[in-house]
Amino acid sequence: DTINYLYHSEMFIGLSSGLSWVAQAVKKPTVIISNVTSKDHEYIDDRTLRIYEESVCHGCFHKYPFDASDWLWCPEHKDTDRHFECTKSITPERVFQSVIEWTSEEV
Repeated sequence: DTINYLYHSEMFIGLSSGLSWVAQAVKKPTVIISNVTSKDHEYIDDRTLRIYEESVCHGCFHKYPFDASDWLWCPEHKDTDRHFECTKSITPERVFQSVIEWTSEEV
């Protein structure tokens, strides 16, 4: 069912995860919002937009062993004001604007 929904969608917007990679596999325009992975982690082609922010802490998935038992896993800034700054720095407005700019380039 999920692949069918993706196949018939106009675009997929998600995180650096298997669902984004499935969307890419069915050749859908895919927006990957990720700052916990390094910039070179995702496969990026002409149908993929990766939104990231390198001015804040980023790429921890490639620097530290992931602790799947810790839902608040943030190896560099846990329990500080910078906790999850990698993802909080990418606002919905930035995603909307990036998608608008990216899709208008195709016209």
